[in-house]
Order: sequence, then structure tokens, then C-alpha cells
Amino acid sequence: GVSLSLSPSTTSIAPNQTFTVNVVLNTSGQNAAGVDLNKLRFNSSMLQVVDSNTSVSGIQIAPGSIMPTNVANIVDNSAGTITFSQLTNPGTTYNGSGTLATITFRAVSSGTANVTLDFTPGSGIDTNVAGNGVDILSAVVNGTYTVSGTTTPPPPSYSQSSYYSQSSYTTPPPPTSN
Repeated sequence: GVSLSLSPSTTSIAPNQTFTVNVVLNTSGQNAAGVDLNKLRFNSSMLQVVDSNTSVSGIQIAPGSIMPTNVANIVDNSAGTITFSQLTNPGTTYNGSGTLATITFRAVSSGTANVTLDFTPGSGIDTNVAGNGVDILSAVVNGTYTVSGTTTPPPPSYSQSSYYSQSSYTTPPPPTSN
């Protein structure tokens, strides 16, 4: 059936690194007239979307080339949501597999961040693929991204007792004058 997939669906990155995730549409031989990502959710405490178009106000993801008409492209880095909608030209449909959009994330803290599409089969008000006036989307592949490692090594840890034990601490001799 028709699917929307996050690609790659898993990856590991270090804090402060950026990585890209493609939203791939596969119509499985059916004709699609439009796609809504409503909404694509990400953990905003671990991931932030990097604006793909700084000449336009707000934060956007990068549209692919399979559908020409952008209806909505809104990123909320506070709430951790992406709303994105595209349509084919009137009277035309898209049939095939291709990248609907590309998201560039920056990892901001360590942990496992899930990126998920709100999806109920047959519901036209959440994430959907429109074909013949109905939602033909049958499956979504969500993503799980692991942020781990450190950008700067932590300071070495000393136990209080050994570091401050009087026996190993000696006072320097007083300076001598020539």
C-alpha cells in the first residue's frame, strides 16, 4: 500500500551534529494528488530543525521535487512539530516513489529521540495521502535517532578522600633569597 517513510529510520549522532532525514512517499502504483504531514513530531529537547530557507521568515523543511505546490511548511521547534502539505498540479497525479521533503535536524542533547507521524488509517485530518478524494495512506515508518557521546570530554573525577588526603599534600618550601 501507500507509505510515508522516514529515511534513515535509525541513526546515531553526537550532540551538536546535524543530520538529514528524508520523508519518502511510495504510492505503490496508486495515484496521489496531495500529501499532508499533520503532524510530524520530534523531541524538541533532543532535536531541533535547522531552517532550510533563511530568506523566508519562520523555520521550514526542504521540499522535494515530486509535488510542485507547497501548501504548508511550518516548523515549531518549541513544540517539536512539523506541518507540511504539498499538492500536484491541478488535473495531475503523482505515481511512484520519491522524496517528499528533507528535514535537517541538529542534535542538542543526549538520549533517544523518536520522530513520529500522527497517522490514523482512513483519517483525512492527520497525516494522509490524497488519492481520488480519499486518504490512501496505509502505513508510515517512523524514526528513532540516538544522540550519544560528548563533544568535550568531562573533567576527570577525583574522590574527595584521596585527592585531599593530608599525607599526599605538602606545603611548598618558603622562597629563598640569594
